[in-house]
Amino acid sequence: MMPGLKKVAGSIARNFRGDIADFDAEIVEGFLQALNSLDPGKPMLYSSLRFMALRYGLEARGKEDRINETLLHLRREHLRQVPGTGDRTSGPRPGASRQGRHPD
Repeated sequence: MMPGLKKVAGSIARNFRGDIADFDAEIVEGFLQALNSLDPGKPMLYSSLRFMALRYGLEARGKEDRINETLLHLRREHLRQVPGTGDRTSGPRPGASRQGRHPD
């Protein structure tokens, strides 16, 4: 079972920016929840366990991605409000001298 969980984690952890230990814990939690709730006589038990682990991992990934997108958006908004750090159209052009004139 462990190789299956490692494959689940590896397949969705690419470019994950959060804490990998928390991410792995979510996958294991999904597996344990399925183990606790599934009927041992159910067909395709392994697939059901693996699917639940995958689902928990994807949920954790989605939460972390939404948090990162929100933080990135807030940072961009903050930088737009700070003079001199906004977009390039508000400041001097690259290559302009200190007096604001373009060098010849």
